[in-house]
Amino acid sequence: MKDDLSLTKPWDDSLVRVVDLSGRSLAVPVIDGLKTIHDPEIDMNVFDLGLIYSLEIDETGNAAIEMTVTRATCPVADMLANQAKEVTQAVDGINKADVRIVFNPPWTQERLSEDARLALDIW
Repeated sequence: MKDDLSLTKPWDDSLVRVVDLSGRSLAVPVIDGLKTIHDPEIDMNVFDLGLIYSLEIDETGNAAIEMTVTRATCPVADMLANQAKEVTQAVDGINKADVRIVFNPPWTQERLSEDARLALDIW
């Protein structure tokens, strides 16, 4: 059973793949949590930066997140992944979160949300 999140989606389908099979619309509070994590080098949240590539939540409330960093040598990659895991597991209904850092496709500025583009004055 797939949730109908079309009225409450705080994401752009062309930038992040979200699958929520929980039946409890857990993707929205998870994304809200991810938006509290800021990349310290850019001072923008990881979601609006486009660092979250996918979020999948299964029927039992297990979450899998694929994310990236702005460059492969990012010194805070592990810290950001750990924070993503913590905020995801803090959502009521999430049993476990697995966060994986990926580098394919590489991050580019095209992944920035409209809010990030406005804040960073990048067009």
